[in-house]
Amino acid sequence: MFIRTASVGPWGTNCHVVALGTGSECLIIDPGLGASEFVTQITAEFRLKPVAVLATHGHVDHIWNLYPVATDLQIPAVIHRKDRMFLTNPANAVSPEGAKVVASLTPDQPWLEPSELIEVGDIAELNFAGFNIKVFSTPGHTAGSVCFEFNHDQLFTGDLLFKNAIGRTDLFSGDEKQMQKSLANVMSSYADDVLIFPGHGDNSTIGDERKNNPYLQNLKMS
Repeated sequence: MFIRTASVGPWGTNCHVVALGTGSECLIIDPGLGASEFVTQITAEFRLKPVAVLATHGHVDHIWNLYPVATDLQIPAVIHRKDRMFLTNPANAVSPEGAKVVASLTPDQPWLEPSELIEVGDIAELNFAGFNIKVFSTPGHTAGSVCFEFNHDQLFTGDLLFKNAIGRTDLFSGDEKQMQKSLANVMSSYADDVLIFPGHGDNSTIGDERKNNPYLQNLKMS
């Protein structure tokens, strides 16, 4: 499995390009500000053909380049139905300070839905680029947050679970109780050797987070 990640934009958002190997179709996960350049570079270097762009949730740092990437490459975009609203008005999902940052960085940024948009619910499977992808609903950071499971052993966690940290719940549609439930569901559903690719920071494993993440030590497992 081919995975390349770049930390992009002022929030250091991880944009992932995922494929079976070089010279094959690929997926783009969480194209934040500056991701377009990264995607262009990686796909050209490794002869990849993008076929879809996936969003783990609708926060602006994760979907900033979703519209231009999907539009320029003429590929569908995928987002949970509860976060779809943020595609056209992302300032609703951030703090007042964050909204000012959004307005100042690229004042002419078009906030539009791609012409081909796939809206997923809490239970979904996707078939792209040779992968059967499980959509794992994980509300808490936002109401429409999801994780994407590849090959049963690689999990793209967005802003649910980081290395030694978890996502915040104090922004619009965030919910602390839902976050704790989502974390418990993930930790009880995956083995220690499952790799996690978070929305920010370094990669990790379920086992490392189970052992070392201070936010998981008192987690109530269902």
